[in-house]
Amino acid sequence: MKIGPALKDGREANHLTQEIVSEKLFVTRQTISNWETNRSYPDLDRLVQLCDLYHLSLDDILRGDSDIMEHFKEQEKISNRTKLIIQVSYWLNIALLFWAIPSRFFGMPVRALSTMTLLLNLIYLLSSGGISELKKFSTIDKAILAIVCILIVGVVGARSFMGVRTGSFSGSYVSGEIVGMAMRMLVITVAILAIWFLRKYAFRK
Repeated sequence: MKIGPALKDGREANHLTQEIVSEKLFVTRQTISNWETNRSYPDLDRLVQLCDLYHLSLDDILRGDSDIMEHFKEQEKISNRTKLIIQVSYWLNIALLFWAIPSRFFGMPVRALSTMTLLLNLIYLLSSGGISELKKFSTIDKAILAIVCILIVGVVGARSFMGVRTGSFSGSYVSGEIVGMAMRMLVITVAILAIWFLRKYAFRK
């Protein structure tokens, strides 16, 4: 039997509505409907939850529908490819960091280019999978992040205050220098934090 009708039969056998199931799985009712009509497939985690909820055998569900097995195989290929890309981005982040830190000694164009390149790679790294990992931070990790953010604000604020007070910043140069310095410090700090908190990407197989 195809997975859709099997899931529908399992739901009805347990006297559950699509609304109830959608609330339990934190998806929309339309998503449940799409699964039951074979318009789309649940991911493996959701499929396990459905089998537990309906008291169905996961093995029977998978064996009864060859299409879903092909679907999971294709998803695994995509997942492995994405993992490889993220891993490359992780190591590139380290290389760019070693370029960005000393670039302050090579003038504004090099400094701006290194910071922007590092920022773009960070955006890709975090959007490709890093954000899901950040959500798993422990309380200690969150405390470390909070302390680092406070330090960044404090250092930039103190540097700006001293610059204005000593006259090294003047006129419109003040805002540009402050923004540039804050941006550079923030990007470098986030890059360092990404290396630490996402370090498992470096050795993921």
